[in-house]
Amino acid sequence: MDEYYIQKKSEFMANFSMLNSVMGDLLVDKYGDEFANNVLKEINKEYESIYEQIPYIGGDSNLLTFNLESAAENLAVYLVLKRKGKPLSDIGELSYKACEKIFKLHPDLAPKSSPEYIPYIKKAAQESLKRKYPGDWVYTFIETDGE
Repeated sequence: MDEYYIQKKSEFMANFSMLNSVMGDLLVDKYGDEFANNVLKEINKEYESIYEQIPYIGGDSNLLTFNLESAAENLAVYLVLKRKGKPLSDIGELSYKACEKIFKLHPDLAPKSSPEYIPYIKKAAQESLKRKYPGDWVYTFIETDGE
């Protein structure tokens, strides 16, 4: 595991704990207490395993590290629920609802898609095209006429 992820583990685990807590409530509502409790334990183990494999893509100097970390969290949920035979539509709905709840509780974590964040999004896109790190996110910002 990269030194960055060793140093950041408690911070990232706290973020994951927040997702897991919200996901737990949603799982109870959809599948009941027993299923939710068993699955949450598996999701935690899965995330621990995934966390140790996350590629280093620049850490705090890469604007997209947060995206990679968030994807790792959701991957743990997906893998466990898929193994439990839950349909992709249910998994997607649960993940969407969990993120929606987290963004309402912590608006600072919400995706920056309003007009004032366009310079940030453009800069991140330009940086991503440099492909500085193996396994990094790469995307292009496409200007539109607002339509």
